[in-house]
Amino acid sequence: MGNRLGVALLWHLHQPYYKEPDGRYRLPWVYLHAIKDYGEMAAHLEAHPAAKATVNWTPTLLTQLSDYAVRLARLLDHGEPVGDRLLDWLSGAVPLPEDLEGRRQVVQACRRANPPTMVHPHPHFHHLLAWVEEVGFGCCCERLRYLNDQFLYDLLTWYHLAWCGVSLRQKEPTLHRLAAQAVAFSEEDRRALVRVIAETIATLPERYRRLAERGQIELSLTPYGHPIAPLLLDFAAAHESRPQDPLPEKKYPGGAERLRWHLNAGFALFEELFGFRPNGLWPAEGAICERSLALFAEYGVKWCASGEKVWFASAQASGWDTDYLASKHGLFAPIAWRDRPLRLFFRDDGLSDMIGFTYQHWRAEDAVEHLVAALERIAASYGPEAGEHTVLIALDGENAWEYYPNNGWDFLTLLYERLSHHPKLVMRTVSEAVAARHEPNRLERVRAGSWVQGNLATWIGSDAKNRAWAALVALKEAIDARWSTWDEARRAVVAQQLAYCEASDWFWWFADHNPLEAVTEFDFLFRAHLAEAYRLLGSAPPEALAQPFATGGGAAELGGTMQRAQ
Repeated sequence: MGNRLGVALLWHLHQPYYKEPDGRYRLPWVYLHAIKDYGEMAAHLEAHPAAKATVNWTPTLLTQLSDYAVRLARLLDHGEPVGDRLLDWLSGAVPLPEDLEGRRQVVQACRRANPPTMVHPHPHFHHLLAWVEEVGFGCCCERLRYLNDQFLYDLLTWYHLAWCGVSLRQKEPTLHRLAAQAVAFSEEDRRALVRVIAETIATLPERYRRLAERGQIELSLTPYGHPIAPLLLDFAAAHESRPQDPLPEKKYPGGAERLRWHLNAGFALFEELFGFRPNGLWPAEGAICERSLALFAEYGVKWCASGEKVWFASAQASGWDTDYLASKHGLFAPIAWRDRPLRLFFRDDGLSDMIGFTYQHWRAEDAVEHLVAALERIAASYGPEAGEHTVLIALDGENAWEYYPNNGWDFLTLLYERLSHHPKLVMRTVSEAVAARHEPNRLERVRAGSWVQGNLATWIGSDAKNRAWAALVALKEAIDARWSTWDEARRAVVAQQLAYCEASDWFWWFADHNPLEAVTEFDFLFRAHLAEAYRLLGSAPPEALAQPFATGGGAAELGGTMQRAQ
């Protein structure tokens, strides 16, 4: 590696728990992102054996992928419904609805895609949706009755073809044949498409395991249910960056033990699927505090990553030189925290946001040239010491590509080609970046925060978010009151259900700037998970859970799935 500057790409793969208490999937994002993004991200690395990256998995995503694989196999072998309405309609395992509202829901579900990049490039798909949009979606619109079953089956088929990634479309003859056929898809055609989906999902763990075994990627982990660790430990962590924000009256009870549960469950699932224990963690939302870091170190975690603003605030609190901070030279390397063996890494927010939000609007060649030029300038600033430094670029591995032409295929192909054969840059996993630094800088203090603006306000501090936390606190108090009376089997079931309720995702969406439909869906799921936990306790859910916490109605960038760090 010599004196080449390290570049560590960290792709965070994450979906919350979409399964309702009755076993059906409320939203389809796990399997749709599997065929569009999770397989695609592996394909890029398989096509560029000199490239390296770190891929972070959330256990709730891994759990749902495994569940889909089992359910899809049963569908194909025995005709059993999957429990996901889109897949069941597509396959014919469940008949299409006959009522006006039900058929409107089929059409509405097939509109969940970014039109410029996922609808317009497919003329037949575009034509079907354009005709329906002229009709309108009101339940009283009688003209919707003239959408016969074949129209809806063709719409469902094209929707799934549009969600298939570029690499999948390139290698699967079935997808070529269906796209060329274009219309009048039979049940046999649609089952063939479902078979491609099933095979893609079933082979994902093995593909990533092989990449890890040959040293091309590092696999890392987020604690099981994707909880915001600092808030689970103490709501007051939010005041370290925003002391003016109101907080819930009561703190979360037993948060340290709950974080331990998420770590234990996450490591167990990871080892079961991949056969080894990961070195590093990307905590949910890159949110850290001193108490969570101490706990991670206790578990033998070798590295942990967060955002640039957390680094800046922590370095200031630790007395770092002001000019040194302004140069950002201390950002691009692993950092020791006190005397712990745990190393901290902080992403470059600006470059990460460029990939997440800006380069989608650029020509792929221009975007890659801009990113590589920025990295070359950083390398030049270090001179012969560049080899000990690494720039961390970390962001979601699925949500940005929907807004890129061709699912980001051209951009990522060029990026991997340039970075893996660059004379002044070298791609590294995060663990390799840790090993490249001989004498790390040290932080004596870490200010609690996340990758979003360096604070925790995305998840707490507003009326809706605080009321949601209060509901979760009340549930935890009810569980604690009965815990000693249960056997181990019942404790395990309740602890698992509680983990779904503790996910950061629900609180992320409780904001007016987020879209109405997304807020409604996530609000419903949060309340459904809470209500199911009360059912497991043998108690009726509080009446307050019948009312939503938030309504949304805004038009957040990228549909609210991602936020800018700055």
